[in-house]
Amino acid sequence: MAMKCAWYQFVWILVLAWIPSCSPKGDSTFVEVRDSTYLEGKQRIREGDYEGALESFLEVVQTQTYSPESHLEAGVILLQQLEDPISAIYHFNQYLQQKPESREAPLVAELILSARKEFAASLPANPFKNAVSRMELMETISALKNQIAELNAELQRLEARNAELESRLVGAKDTIDGIFDSRRVAADGTEGEATVEVQELNLSETELASLNSITSHQSDQSQIPDRYQVKAGDSLYAISMKIYGDANHIQPIFQANRNILKSANDLRPGQILVLPK
Repeated sequence: MAMKCAWYQFVWILVLAWIPSCSPKGDSTFVEVRDSTYLEGKQRIREGDYEGALESFLEVVQTQTYSPESHLEAGVILLQQLEDPISAIYHFNQYLQQKPESREAPLVAELILSARKEFAASLPANPFKNAVSRMELMETISALKNQIAELNAELQRLEARNAELESRLVGAKDTIDGIFDSRRVAADGTEGEATVEVQELNLSETELASLNSITSHQSDQSQIPDRYQVKAGDSLYAISMKIYGDANHIQPIFQANRNILKSANDLRPGQILVLPK
């Protein structure tokens, strides 16, 4: 065990000695390694707070599209400190995708191989006919993790787009309400003028049809409680359906409670969750 840890440390020292290497996206790497959250993660490593450091690096990954060094730091912590080789492999692969030509890429490939061996060693004795089956299983799990990460990223983009459209429609409704309020004077043609100004907004029929649903949605929002106590058997999906009537609030609920939830599945009866409006 001691020799294995010493080998990890040797490889990691070599990787750190080459960071950041020259690459087509050198400027982006320069920005990433000087990000305050990234630097906070490095400081937490020096203090021995590996879980806190991992949170910092994952925050950089979520906020910066190009963040190879944070993926690498997260992978090393997951492999060496938290003993999660599958998650480590995901972050190492993300690093290689973003910096495939870097000088430290071969060392990262070695770390991936070490993580695979760690995972294979953790399996029960002889559950498969041969080691090849173990490796195939591990690659399948890693591929599934990549797909989940991509789906989560796509979900976040769709939620942002939905929020943008709702904001536009709310603004359009306010404008229309203002027009009708100012034109509601007499029945001497002013209604026609209001109709012209509504047309000048260049709203699509779909956007105009959505105005009433937004008003109803805003009314429903006022009835949502501020807090929810987790019950046995609850999941974020079940809570979203129970409180909001749909499954579109799973990620917002999780993000609003990151201080107590390490993952979307980290629910325990009795927890008090903040419910976003």
